[in-house]
Amino acid sequence: MDESDRDANAEQIEFWNGLAGDSWVASQVEMDELLDGLIEPLLDAAEPTRGLRCIDVGCGCGATTLALRRRMGGDGHVAGVDVSAPMLARARERARQAELDIDFECADASSHRFGPHGVDRMISRFGVMFFDRPVEAFTHLRDALSPGGKLSFFCWQSAANNPWLHVPMRAIGPILAPDAPAPDPSAPGPFSLGDPQRLHGILQEAGFARHTIDDFPYPMGPRGSLDDALRFYTRRGPVARLFHDADAGLRDEATEALAAAIKPHHDGERVNLQGNAFLVTAAR
Repeated sequence: MDESDRDANAEQIEFWNGLAGDSWVASQVEMDELLDGLIEPLLDAAEPTRGLRCIDVGCGCGATTLALRRRMGGDGHVAGVDVSAPMLARARERARQAELDIDFECADASSHRFGPHGVDRMISRFGVMFFDRPVEAFTHLRDALSPGGKLSFFCWQSAANNPWLHVPMRAIGPILAPDAPAPDPSAPGPFSLGDPQRLHGILQEAGFARHTIDDFPYPMGPRGSLDDALRFYTRRGPVARLFHDADAGLRDEATEALAAAIKPHHDGERVNLQGNAFLVTAAR
C-alpha cells in the first residue's frame, strides 16, 4: 500500500487491519450467507459484460469479486481493492481455490492509481461509506472510469432506518458508552451515506453525469439460536467494537440487555430485524 494511501483514512485503515478485518475473516462463511442476496442485484445494476475492465471497491473477503468474475466469464479484467490485508489474504485464497483469474490489491480506493487504462465498471457492496473526504474520493473514482463507465454500489441508509443495528445499539449504548456524544451521521462509518440528499450532493459535486438512488430493503437478522445471535452481534460490527473496549462486568450486563432487546424479534430460527440500503448507480 502506498504511503499516500495510508495518510488518508488512516483510522479506518487501522481498524480494518485489526479487530474488524480479523472478525470478518473468522466469520466469512456466515457473513457471505447473510449478505448473499445483495450480490445479484448489484451485478444486475452494474451490467458487466465480457471484455470489460472491472474493479470491486472494498472487496473484503472477495464474495462479490468472485461473483463478478463468474458473471463475466474468462474475458476482461477483474480486480478487487481493499485496505484490509487479512481480508484480502482470504479473498486471494478463495480465488485460488476456485481457479478464478482475479487481481487483489491492498490499497485505499479513494486515492489509489488504477492504472493507465480506464475502468469500465466499478462495484461495491458496503465499501464506500468509510471515506474521510467523500467528495474527493468519489471524484477520484469517477476520474478512474472510462467514458461511459459506471459505478454501482450498496450503502446503508441511516442508522435509525436500520433496526438490525439500531435495536441492539439502543440496548447496550447506555451501558457501554453512557457518556458518548451523539455520533456524527456524516462521519466515516457504515451509515455516513444514509442521508439521500447528502448522497445526491456528493455524487453531483464529484462530477457524475447522472445517478440513481433506489431504496433496497433487506432482512439483516442473523440466523440460528438466540445464543448464535448474541455471538453474531458481539463479535462483529459496531456492537462488537463497544464490547471489545469494555471491562468484563459491563460486558456481562450489556449481554443481558442485548438478549432482552433481540429476544422479542427471534422466531426460533433467526432474528427478524430489517435492514434498509440504497442501491446506487452513477455514470461518468
